[in-house]
Amino acid sequence: QPLIRQICQDSGTPGLAIGIFDQNGTVTDSYHGYRDVSMKLAPNPDTVFNLGSMCKGFTALAVACLVSDGKLNWDDRIDVYLHEELRGMPNGKFTIRELLSHRAGLCRSDALFIGSNNDLLLTKAQGTDIFASLDASRPPRQDFIYNNFGYHAVGRVIEQASSMNYGEFLSKRIFKPLGMKRTSTELPPTWDDNVAKAYVPYHNLEPRQVPAPRISDDTVGFSAGGIRSCMRDLLIFYSVLL
Repeated sequence: QPLIRQICQDSGTPGLAIGIFDQNGTVTDSYHGYRDVSMKLAPNPDTVFNLGSMCKGFTALAVACLVSDGKLNWDDRIDVYLHEELRGMPNGKFTIRELLSHRAGLCRSDALFIGSNNDLLLTKAQGTDIFASLDASRPPRQDFIYNNFGYHAVGRVIEQASSMNYGEFLSKRIFKPLGMKRTSTELPPTWDDNVAKAYVPYHNLEPRQVPAPRISDDTVGFSAGGIRSCMRDLLIFYSVLL
């Protein structure tokens, strides 16, 4: 606990939630600092956080569900499902497996969709268009090169194969069956005050509040980082994976 507090202090992190499984399945969770600095409200097991790239594990599991259903294969080319959006585009040749494992060789290009104050610079449709035209920085399957647009494209494949939007599919196949009641791809309702606010540490490590990320089911990057959840729900999710 003292080490965690020191790390938060040294990094300018105002608050966090930690959950750990040991080899015996014992769960340890702890909560530090504030979810709301000005109101001095502490995080707890039900505090909702933006998951960021932890969303990608849910996207991969959604693909696994569709593979089990016989609607997808890991080595399918994505232009099989996005033929209208990727017709004639070289990036349509990549497989679901290559994009999920960040081994397509495409340049990262996050600056194309993340602006100042967490503004999103592209629509969901434009995100697919950008993916289609991304340049390669390495030959395919040679190196690990992190790419959010690849996960965006896989999210669109999930939508096409399931005939549902991404959030609907995850809710039906993952969130609801597991009882993950505070997990969603939608923006939190304004009446819910148990939501962690967003902060950035300045040069003196003082946390300054910034607008919360607006990424969600209807935006660019939806399947790369558009999920919100709480520690209680995440412990359920990861216990199932283990």
